[in-house]
Amino acid sequence: MERRAHRGVLWADRLRRVLRVCVLLSTVALLIGMTRQPWLAPYVERTGAELRLALDRAVAEDLSEVWLAAEADAALDTGDADRAEVLLALAGRHDRAMPREAELRALLDPPPRERALQCARCAANFESCRGLGEIASCNLPVELTPMGDLNALRRGAAAWWAEEEVDRFDVALAGVGLTATGLAVASGGTSLTVKGGAALMRVARRAGSLSPRLVRVVLASAREPARLRPLISDLARVRGSVGTAATLDLMRHVDDAGDAARLVRVTDAVGPAARGHFAVLGKARVFRAMVRFSRPLLAMWGAMAALAGLVGAMLLNIAIGRVLRLRLHGRG
Repeated sequence: MERRAHRGVLWADRLRRVLRVCVLLSTVALLIGMTRQPWLAPYVERTGAELRLALDRAVAEDLSEVWLAAEADAALDTGDADRAEVLLALAGRHDRAMPREAELRALLDPPPRERALQCARCAANFESCRGLGEIASCNLPVELTPMGDLNALRRGAAAWWAEEEVDRFDVALAGVGLTATGLAVASGGTSLTVKGGAALMRVARRAGSLSPRLVRVVLASAREPARLRPLISDLARVRGSVGTAATLDLMRHVDDAGDAARLVRVTDAVGPAARGHFAVLGKARVFRAMVRFSRPLLAMWGAMAALAGLVGAMLLNIAIGRVLRLRLHGRG
């Protein structure tokens, strides 16, 4: 027994020396890694492909038939064709059974005569429009022309003449739109992107899909229209990726120019599926998915965990060595 305890002490001493060398080398490697990877940038932006996979995975985990059934009931109860379209697209994309599917499709596809009459009413009177899809196809084309901007300025002038409150939001964006139309020839047509974005924002506000915070941002920049151009251009880019109706819907998630830029990244990555992602996950989770922990940081955490394990093993080895020595001395 004494010989076995003596051998145990020798092996514990050898193992402790090896562990000390490992701890030293690990510490040096960790310090080198910390100098090369600053802790100030722990996150990196996902690529478009990574973002698409991350969002699809998150939606697939959260999308349930219970949620789809509740949303279908709400869409049919209110006659919300926009919601019906999003639900059908979600169910198809993620291979889910769609409750009340036939009723939802009927809501999206009324008889041709009824559709034509309703579109004419929507084009003539915004208040009669039934949903963002109808606004996009029937009313917005008028707003995209200079006549839409001139009509907005006319409403502002009439309110001023009658000593009523002038809709500064409408007037400011109408001015941006008319200026962009005038510059279109000189810019080779690129200013029409700004014109389209300004019209989108005016229509989105009337449709109730513009956040109060974004309205305040526009009003604060009313005297400096150039500050609005990046924001407006980003919204026009979103429209190019997902279509007009989807853009009007997604604009409710934009509070400032930063949100507009983030929305561009999302829609560039996932296209029209963005409406479903926002419907299921919400704005905060969609925007959080745009970044991930950097791989060097993950490697650093792994190195720290390995170092902690080595230190723990070394402490355990010291404890075992002391116990064996106590036994030897006790017998001696």
